[in-house]
Amino acid sequence: MLFIWLPDRPVFDPDLVLFAQTFELLLKERESADYDYLWPASKKDAEDAINLAEEAIQQLERATANAPVQVRAICLAVIADSRSRKRMKF
Repeated sequence: MLFIWLPDRPVFDPDLVLFAQTFELLLKERESADYDYLWPASKKDAEDAINLAEEAIQQLERATANAPVQVRAICLAVIADSRSRKRMKF
C-alpha cells in the first residue's frame, strides 16, 4: 500500500507502512483477547504479542527518524478525524 504525497518524499516511509500493519494486527489480537471468549490464548500468544509490540516500537522509531514530517502528518490526520477524536481520551 503506497500513497503519493509530500514533494520531498513521494511515498510513505517503508517503516511507517510496516508500523501501521503491525499496529493493526496487534489491535485485532487485542480485540480477540478482550471479546472473543472462545479465543484460545496461551503464554506463547502473549510472548508473540510482546515481541510484535517491540518490533512495532522499533518500526515507529525508525520511521520517526527517517520521515518525521510523515509521522507528524499521520498523527495530525488521526487527531483531525472526528471518529478518531471520539475514541481518544484527552
